[in-house]
Amino acid sequence: PERGVLRMAAVTTAGEQILPRLLASFRKRHPQIGIQLEVGNRERVRALLDRREVDLLLGGRTTARRDVAVLGVRPHELIIVAPGDGVSPADRSDLVGWADRQTWLLREKGSGTRETTERFLEGLELPSAPRSLTVGSNAAIREAVIAGLGVTLISRDAVLRELGDGTLVEVPLPKTPLPRDWHLVAHPGTLPATATALVAHMLMTGEFRRPQQKQPDVEPAAPEPSGQVGVAP
Repeated sequence: PERGVLRMAAVTTAGEQILPRLLASFRKRHPQIGIQLEVGNRERVRALLDRREVDLLLGGRTTARRDVAVLGVRPHELIIVAPGDGVSPADRSDLVGWADRQTWLLREKGSGTRETTERFLEGLELPSAPRSLTVGSNAAIREAVIAGLGVTLISRDAVLRELGDGTLVEVPLPKTPLPRDWHLVAHPGTLPATATALVAHMLMTGEFRRPQQKQPDVEPAAPEPSGQVGVAP
């Protein structure tokens, strides 16, 4: 496309950690395209897509929605992190007991990561109800964990730097890491040329792949030259 505006939304982790470098390389190839990016929790960005205020959404689970087409998929993991200064469990035979003694830092209501954390803690069957604090962004949660305020379940994508320099450590609680996928989705129909160009770029980088041929709710819909996307009949 010679010109136009790319309208896109992303959940917080993907918008902060995945998209910036992809959009930067996209802009080098398409400097004439403007970018309008909205970043927020799952509830907020899904509402933007539902109201068709954005053309593309990068998020987590699609929750069996038949009204969206999955255009690209990228794997990631959710892991437990603790401060790197000795808070992590010394006795690996008492991991559940360690988890029961921690304060858990949760994202705000409407966040998919919060819902996953709550289900994960229920599955651990802790002896007592988990103590928790709500913190409204990944950046704030990272800093809170480093400061010793608590521990958290977070995408590995969000803490790669901190794991590398030792300010955070991964804690191998039972059933972790949790494998997940980022999904690039759109409404079925005709994609604007700007959105079609970004989808093609994200697939070309190799960081995203086309979805599998068989899905329970949505057919793969990598854009055709016409920009058409579709869902299962």
